[in-house]
Amino acid sequence: MRINKYLALQGIASRRKIDALINSGLVLINGTKAELGTVLEEGDSVKCQGRIFNFTGDTQEKFLIAFNKPPGLVCTNDTKEKNNIYYYIKTNPNKFIGTELRYQLISRTRLFSIGRLDKESRGLILLTNDGELSQKLSHPKYEKEKEYIVTCEKEINKDFIKKFSSGVEIYIEDSARTVITQKTRTKLINKKTFSCVLQQGYKRQIRLMVQALGNKVTDLVRIRISDYRFEDLAEGYFTESLLN
Repeated sequence: MRINKYLALQGIASRRKIDALINSGLVLINGTKAELGTVLEEGDSVKCQGRIFNFTGDTQEKFLIAFNKPPGLVCTNDTKEKNNIYYYIKTNPNKFIGTELRYQLISRTRLFSIGRLDKESRGLILLTNDGELSQKLSHPKYEKEKEYIVTCEKEINKDFIKKFSSGVEIYIEDSARTVITQKTRTKLINKKTFSCVLQQGYKRQIRLMVQALGNKVTDLVRIRISDYRFEDLAEGYFTESLLN
């Protein structure tokens, strides 16, 4: 990979500005001044603006994006879906919390969502181009927790919470089978709202559980995935999150 492209991927500056830094002798490769067009080799040490980078040969920088998804967006990259989440990320630079350069890099990267939130639901969704991280956060064998705040149409009580926590029989349409959900940590917040922590991830699971108990979800917000939260990120905004 050429030196200017590599440093641009690290968020130092644009390629043109990096070329100017190289011409000024401000970029070093293995302690020697870099030249324009230099191609890095695996193991090279690059120093620029007081920062040191070790080139590993990996040509793709890995991103993790935390997004406070509004209702109405679909977690898909399918361009046939007008309201797909990937298009939203690519066309809303004013919703990105970060630098313009980082947004340009992110918008050119093919991201995919880690798990899903249905179209009507809102809250935290993570997007990445890191397949290994996606596997660790979404595959059931890793038992990563997801926390939600759920508001119902009708009032709920301690009996509802007990039944929801103990496991509910629901019908999974995609696989045409009935399952009993795992026990969950559930807490009553007010007469119509409760929180729950799930490790399973059946499609529309919470909505189906509430429906099976004779009620209906009017608002569903995911506030946590494993150790990731969106903190003060406003609805519709997104930012880079640290790769754990």
